[in-house]
Amino acid sequence: MNDRTIGSESFQGIRMDRMEDIYDRSGGRPGEPHRHDYFTIVWVHKGNGTHLIDFTNYSLGENQMYFIYPGQIHHLVTNNRPQGCVISFTAEFLSANNISMSFLERINLFRTGSDSSPLIIPENLIDRFDQLFTLMYDLYESSISYRSEALGSLLKLVLVLSNEACARPETNHQHEQGTSLLSQFRNLVELNYSREHKVQWYAGALFITPKHLNAVVKNLLGQTAKEFIQDRIDTEARRLLLHTDLTVKEIAFRLGFSDPLHFSRYFKNHTGRSPSEFRI
Repeated sequence: MNDRTIGSESFQGIRMDRMEDIYDRSGGRPGEPHRHDYFTIVWVHKGNGTHLIDFTNYSLGENQMYFIYPGQIHHLVTNNRPQGCVISFTAEFLSANNISMSFLERINLFRTGSDSSPLIIPENLIDRFDQLFTLMYDLYESSISYRSEALGSLLKLVLVLSNEACARPETNHQHEQGTSLLSQFRNLVELNYSREHKVQWYAGALFITPKHLNAVVKNLLGQTAKEFIQDRIDTEARRLLLHTDLTVKEIAFRLGFSDPLHFSRYFKNHTGRSPSEFRI
């Protein structure tokens, strides 16, 4: 069996596409649900339709911005020719342009949990974002010297202004220290959730106690470290059940369960349905 709809294409650095060009190339036909191994920002200036991200369908509307984390499954369907921009960039591009993962954690725009709702851009920022994305696209299409550096600087400005649009209060130093630890924990979970399921392993990898890790995660996310790990396993299980032809046994092994029956019990305990029932 194979991953029938979770398509993905890789690239290096940063890529930009206008939504109207994507629409024209496809003849207005929506693609299949897919996921990427890079970050994506979708700026919808004009248009309507739906945007499925993992298991939630969001109503697509004007002046929305979506932030899609690597690995999230999404599917965008427009009812007419949209206007906007899609920016895709790798973790390596962020690092090369001094945009740290801890910075992304602090602004909390890219969410890996169940809430990936769009950011609604305030009226006073719409023109600014439109001009910024237009400038970015013009630079992307050019061959100027230090093009990558210019795009990296403008990308960070997009992230800073998006954070401003969220109108979140400033954080204190202690909060930022906790956020840095949470960022490391999240990255470890993303790399190891299919092999390591225990809080003790992650705490050891971070050189802290499980109690300390739980306290930080609980304070910042409102859930324990164990619940965070389980949520990541649950999310991937649901993605694979809905969007692939893999058998339950194959999914169990892929997620680090040596016994498929154990996986089935685990899944039912967390979702209220067996893997087979969920798939129907």
